[in-house]
Amino acid sequence: MGGSLGRASDDAASRAEVEIAAAGLLTGAREYLREGWCQGADATDLLGQPVHPWSEQACHWSLLGAIVAALDGPRAVPAGQLPLPALAVAMAALADLIYEPSLVAWNDDPGRLQTTLLDMLDRASALCLARAQSTNAPAHLQ
Repeated sequence: MGGSLGRASDDAASRAEVEIAAAGLLTGAREYLREGWCQGADATDLLGQPVHPWSEQACHWSLLGAIVAALDGPRAVPAGQLPLPALAVAMAALADLIYEPSLVAWNDDPGRLQTTLLDMLDRASALCLARAQSTNAPAHLQ
């Protein structure tokens, strides 16, 4: 009996770690967007010209571009240290908050504001952290 309880505890800890990593990814994307936001391209340089989101010349990012930069940009988590399920969890948290099926279309909506993106990423990150906390709660509290 103790063995299965130990495995359940390990599984819960692993799920919590994935949720925490997802929150970190969303927070990283938020930092890029706080620095600069763009529409109509994944990322732009100082002159407003499109560049790759991971480019050192990028200084404005779309939502999708900021996620890519957080994964593969100059300040990205080192390769192999972000579990793939964390990306899925981060995307699921965004899907819980964004009803538009396309992140590009949502980002590029003419009425969209940078503050809306920052708030939405804060909420998505908080959602991941809340899920991590509930995953770690003792079974009788869930």
